[in-house]
Amino acid sequence: MGVVVLLAMIVVVLVWVGLVMALAPRQGRHNLQQHFPATVEPGGPFVQSNVLFVPDESHTPCIAKATPAGLYLASPEKAFAMRIWGVTGPSYLTKPVLIPWSALKYGLAKFPLWGWVRFDVASAKVTFFVRRKVAAELLQTAGQPLPWVSPAG
Repeated sequence: MGVVVLLAMIVVVLVWVGLVMALAPRQGRHNLQQHFPATVEPGGPFVQSNVLFVPDESHTPCIAKATPAGLYLASPEKAFAMRIWGVTGPSYLTKPVLIPWSALKYGLAKFPLWGWVRFDVASAKVTFFVRRKVAAELLQTAGQPLPWVSPAG
């Protein structure tokens, strides 16, 4: 009987590992890191922010900077170093990304995320949300239009 239980536990663990590996490419953070790896960290000050990736239910602590080339996102080294393996909590970007403005579509988020801005990266099949105040600062820094201001003024 003990061998059967041990084999059943091994099968369950293998199925769980297989599901995690199979679903990893569908995660937004993974897709961004595959499609838009940052080769250089932009200089200057960064904005601290929590980013919500769909369909995750947890936040990703990030430092962000808007450049003329695009939106740079990375998990702060300090937070990334303090993570505890095997404990649920925030997820991290293991590699920094630089998403070109041409790949980003953004607009105000709808219920239930009022007060957030929704960013879509269709080519990587990724959607993420940034608080409106932080998004405004980033977009203005890069000279990008704010989604809640009409073009006429």
